[in-house]
This record gives sequence, C-alpha cells and structure tokens, in this order.
Amino acid sequence: MELTIKQLLTLVCNWLDSTALSQFIQRETWVVPSVQTVHLLAIAALMGSMLVVNLRVIGFYERNQPLINITSRFIPVIWAALPILLITGSILIIGEPARSLKNNIFQLKILLILVAIGLTYAFNKPLKDNPEHWEDREGLGRIFGVISCLVWIAIIFAGRWIAYV
Repeated sequence: MELTIKQLLTLVCNWLDSTALSQFIQRETWVVPSVQTVHLLAIAALMGSMLVVNLRVIGFYERNQPLINITSRFIPVIWAALPILLITGSILIIGEPARSLKNNIFQLKILLILVAIGLTYAFNKPLKDNPEHWEDREGLGRIFGVISCLVWIAIIFAGRWIAYV
C-alpha cells in the first residue's frame, strides 16, 4: 500500500496532534499568545535588520557608510532571530499541526524561508573574504537587495495568509 503525500501529512498531523506536548499547547491558554509574541518580536528584529542591510545595498539608506559597517551590525541580528523563529514556529505547528502542515500557503512560506536563508548566506559569505565585494558589484548588489526584500516580504504575507486559507 502506497501512501500519498496528503495521506502521509494527515498521519503525521494526527500523530503530532495526539502528543503530550501538542495537548499541553492546546490546553494551556497562555502558551500560544506568549509564543506568538516572541515570534512576532523575532520577526520585527529580523525584518528591521534585513531592511537596513538591503536598503543600504540598494542605495536608499546610509550610502555614506561602508557596507561592512552596516552588515557587521545587522547580519548577526538576522542569524540570531532565525533560530528563535524556528523554535517558536515549531511550537505553534505542534499546537495545531493540521492548520500549518496541510496548508499550501504554509508550505510556500517554508520554501520562501529556505530561499531567503540561502540568499542571506550567499550575500554574507563573500563579505567575509572581501568587505568591498558588494561595493565593487553595485548593480548586482542592488538586484540582490531588491530580490531579498521581496522574498522576505512575501514570507510575511504568507505567514498572515495561513490563517485565512
């Protein structure tokens, strides 16, 4: 007997929903609002930092500052916020697995997050070897910055749409 992806997701959701942790999250009314608050604060930190870096790369902000000064201050915030988002997002999924895991918009959000992490890594990696990397490739940097902004904004929209699909 072969399981379809949908059937497998249903089995995983049913199993996860029956775990003690999921039951605890569902039963205790303070857990979800508390976790959502931390999740939103981490989103704010990540998005604010991402915008500062990308707007500098695009040329709309702090053009008189070397890019390495901006990235050395804000890229660590992005990398610090990501594990917090992973943990809080996982707790929210465990509390209502079917709401997320079987939702096409949630699946799109996860894909976009992987793209955004890849973009952030690809942006940051050359700076370690050459702090002037993106200064020397201004046009490419601007394209990179615009794409990064659009992907992160799409993640935010997808996160909000999960509740309505």
